[in-house]
Amino acid sequence: MEPLEPMDDGTADDLRLFRIWSRASRAIFSNVGRDIESHGLSPDNFMILELLYNKGPQPIQKISERLSIPSGSITYVIDKLEKKGYVERRQSQEDRRTSNAVLTDEGRALFDDIFPKHAAMISRNLSVASPDEKRALAELLKRIGLHAAALGGRAGRLLIRDILRTIICPKQFIFSGDDRRHAPLRGPEQRKRARCEPLRRPEADYPFAAVASNP
Repeated sequence: MEPLEPMDDGTADDLRLFRIWSRASRAIFSNVGRDIESHGLSPDNFMILELLYNKGPQPIQKISERLSIPSGSITYVIDKLEKKGYVERRQSQEDRRTSNAVLTDEGRALFDDIFPKHAAMISRNLSVASPDEKRALAELLKRIGLHAAALGGRAGRLLIRDILRTIICPKQFIFSGDDRRHAPLRGPEQRKRARCEPLRRPEADYPFAAVASNP
């Protein structure tokens, strides 16, 4: 067996960057996931409420496309938010065939309370970087992410909500190739993870490094 050729400096630097980036991302997403879970919300719930909180009423189909929640699942998610009293459906004045999701007073009061805390938690995670470093890093990560998405195509893109779900509900996910299934749990573990919802295959991709409140 022939010995492996030594890596060039560029490849070694790439691998080191990838390891550091992966560890940093997992640490941050773990903190974000715990924060979302502490408010009794799933990642999908949180992203929808954040979108409505920052951007106002949205057509339900647009929410599905924007947050990459499958059209077959968005009705179920909105129904759950309606039952909690956070969201209500209203017929669009522009197109009566379309229903808009609207944040209720209770939903707005919830996010008036938790969103500033959530934003502050994210800021604490990034506080070691200067404002200029954050802006430069944001642009760099956007370039890298778009390039990686183009290389991997649709199937190669990670969904932020998927990452959060695997952190919040790690024991509920079974990975088999590109298939993701929700594994049923029993007893105390089932009750503990009751807020975690089934993960269905996405019909659209959630843009890399996007945030629900962005344009």
